[in-house]
Amino acid sequence: MQISRLSHLLAEQKNITDSLKERVAQLEERNRDTACPVGYQRFQRTCYRFSTDQKPYSEARAICHGEGGRLATVKDQETHDFLTNHVRATTRANTWIGLSDQEAEGLWVWDDGTSLVGDGIWATDEPNGGTRENCAHIKPTRDYRWNDGPCPSSIYYICEFIA
Repeated sequence: MQISRLSHLLAEQKNITDSLKERVAQLEERNRDTACPVGYQRFQRTCYRFSTDQKPYSEARAICHGEGGRLATVKDQETHDFLTNHVRATTRANTWIGLSDQEAEGLWVWDDGTSLVGDGIWATDEPNGGTRENCAHIKPTRDYRWNDGPCPSSIYYICEFIA
């Protein structure tokens, strides 16, 4: 009877061990799926990289795409606050986001291909550059709101990667 009991306990222990191994593997897989690439910071379900170099809009966009991401898409106040808090704490300088009207004047489109919905988070009287200013950036001197600027200007930029 003791051998039978020991066999039963060993089988139970093996089942528990196998179950724990499976759970650890699931957690490791989930962690892999939600981890940000090196150099990116996570906010909600998106990873962001704040550049330490300055580039024109087209080059910044190409760099983000080359990393498997895109320039930052800011579709809610919480995301805007996260991004601007970082800019405020670091460079305090103009910083590209992924919004432009380069294809059609006045039709603002995000780098992910979606159109700007609503009024956005523009600074007062912005956008105002007409055909000369077609790329949006966070502008610290305008209370960290959006401003349209000349796309060839070299400024900081924010890449995003969906985790």
